[in-house]
Amino acid sequence: MKHGLTQGSKSSAYIGSSKILLDVPVYRVSKEKYELRQREFITKQLKLNAGQYGEEAYRRYPELKTQTESHLWNNYGGNWLYNEIIGFIRLFFLFNQVRGEYFSVEAKRIVRTRRKVFRPLGYEVTTPENISVGSSSHEIFDRIRIFLSRAQNEKELKKHFIDSSILENIGAHIDWNALLEEQFKTK
Repeated sequence: MKHGLTQGSKSSAYIGSSKILLDVPVYRVSKEKYELRQREFITKQLKLNAGQYGEEAYRRYPELKTQTESHLWNNYGGNWLYNEIIGFIRLFFLFNQVRGEYFSVEAKRIVRTRRKVFRPLGYEVTTPENISVGSSSHEIFDRIRIFLSRAQNEKELKKHFIDSSILENIGAHIDWNALLEEQFKTK
């Protein structure tokens, strides 16, 4: 079985029979990088567009500068949250392993855009993370974190940003043992 992201592979057959834990967003860049580049873009455009008379107009009419900045903020792409998502890692348990399937935007180059179509990129994000029999919920949560950390270092995801903030906020409060055991119950 090949691990890592493989172009053109179909969605995993495992997921249909497994409990999906969480969809973790993958962003084109981190929020900090995005907002820094956005501020640089706005500053550069203000200087280019202002000229001799523009600076005076901005001084006399501060609301004009505010309106122009708002327009440039939207032109650049607006808010980072959700707008810069380029994929999702669908986390799930398969027996005693944490696994993840990666869905990515359908694009040859990942750039700032507002038109997105997500498709399965590879059936496994990275090698599965084994969970020892008798592991506590805390230990399972740590295995999930290790899995996502390793996924962040995969060739295809290394230059992007896996946003595990929601998982970090709720992970310590989830009974991971119960979720893991749930998959073994017969219907």
